[in-house]
Amino acid sequence: MLSSRHGALLQFVLYLFVGGISFLVDLAVFIALLPHGYVLALIPGFLAGTITNYILSRLVAFRGGRRRFVTEFAMLATVAATGAGMTILLVLGMVHLGLSPLVAKIVATPLILAWNFLLRRHFVFSPQLPRKVQNFIGDEEGSVPRGDGASV
Repeated sequence: MLSSRHGALLQFVLYLFVGGISFLVDLAVFIALLPHGYVLALIPGFLAGTITNYILSRLVAFRGGRRRFVTEFAMLATVAATGAGMTILLVLGMVHLGLSPLVAKIVATPLILAWNFLLRRHFVFSPQLPRKVQNFIGDEEGSVPRGDGASV
């Protein structure tokens, strides 16, 4: 079994990978739609990134299945919508301060990272690693210790 420190760190690194790919999808859609206005470009980009994040999170970073698919996806959509709202407010604020919409989007993204990871880990998905990942790293239990010595 992974130590508390290594288990949580591994899961965060896997989420960074998932988040990085999701961000690139989000950014590509945002850039493609930017000529139509940055506020309108934010929403489809975020939706594309959220769908990518859900799929990759289930495959790589978190074990799903604690709830029915519809419930799990609705919970993820709630977390994502809140993150999108926070992102829009940050981007609007930074644009108002003189940053370009693209720079503002890039600056806002890591500010939402901790929010997304923690809520996905503790609210949306099971905090365990997916079975294929745990088999790959040789962790038969697949639990990721919480940091206080207990596993989740």
